[in-house]
Amino acid sequence: MSSVELKRVWYVLELIEPNISEDIKKMATEVHIFASSKDDPEFKRLYDPARKNILHIPKGTTEIGHHAFNKCTNLSEIHFPASLTEIGEGAFYGCTGLTEVHFPDESALTEIGGYAFRECTNLTNVHFPPSLTKIGDFSFVDCTGLTEIHFQEFMQKPIEKGGAALRIIGDNAFMRCTGLTKIRFPASLSLIGEMSFADCTGLIELDFPEKSTLNVIDDAAFIGCTGLTEIHFPRDIALTMLGANVFEGCTGLVKVHLPPPLVALESSTFRGCTELTEIRFPHNSSLLVIGNYVFDGCIKLTDIYCSEEFKARFHTLSSRNFYQLSYFPENVNFHTNS
Repeated sequence: MSSVELKRVWYVLELIEPNISEDIKKMATEVHIFASSKDDPEFKRLYDPARKNILHIPKGTTEIGHHAFNKCTNLSEIHFPASLTEIGEGAFYGCTGLTEVHFPDESALTEIGGYAFRECTNLTNVHFPPSLTKIGDFSFVDCTGLTEIHFQEFMQKPIEKGGAALRIIGDNAFMRCTGLTKIRFPASLSLIGEMSFADCTGLIELDFPEKSTLNVIDDAAFIGCTGLTEIHFPRDIALTMLGANVFEGCTGLVKVHLPPPLVALESSTFRGCTELTEIRFPHNSSLLVIGNYVFDGCIKLTDIYCSEEFKARFHTLSSRNFYQLSYFPENVNFHTNS
């Protein structure tokens, strides 16, 4: 690259962030962001002169490197090209002025790296493209202004022909995103990671679609989500495990409907759910494991709906193990499902 071209890179980027880092300079050089003046057509294409904080990543860019725009606090809006496949670790970490990110429907994006948008406190909504397969660990943690996340999926299409591809939501991915109120998960999802939505206190509704491939909700995924009132898993979901502390401290939770494939409730799953009154197990429940302290502190739990076979299966456990180690309330009433 010639020195003239490098100077043009610096000119454009300095309009956004005067204290731009060497990492960003390198990234900009690699993707060829060039403009010689405010009258240059290339400059007008990439930036709105009246709003210098809008960034259009050029077409053809496939990757944004690690920490590329870390703490560029003047950025307010980013438009990603369809060619982009990966956003690197910490790429937009601490971009506190960022309010909007835009992915085209035809995006090739497959992965958002860890910490990528951490502490983007003014980011309000994200519409993820259907090509996305993984949201990395800590990627949106402490995005307290985030009120909506939307996972695009085309239910009429199989995944290999354009349907949603998201498989993994990483550990702590949306932790302390206190503005989130409702989440509809895509049917393609297989794992919700540890503490992925921990302390999302504004969250009031979780929507799990029918025929979901979700297999595991890992430890403490929704711990401290005090706004949740009801959890209803569809009968045909693939869920086999609720990890330790998954719904611990969800003090607003009243009712839970569990699915047939569920095999294990790990320790402290519902610990401290002080308003929980009702749990429903399907007549064909596969549940074999109830961990220690699962119902500890569930002082209002009075009604369990299950089959006679299910009830008999768990009464084969000793009274001490079943009632005390799991802290299963002794005054609970069993109701028979049809």
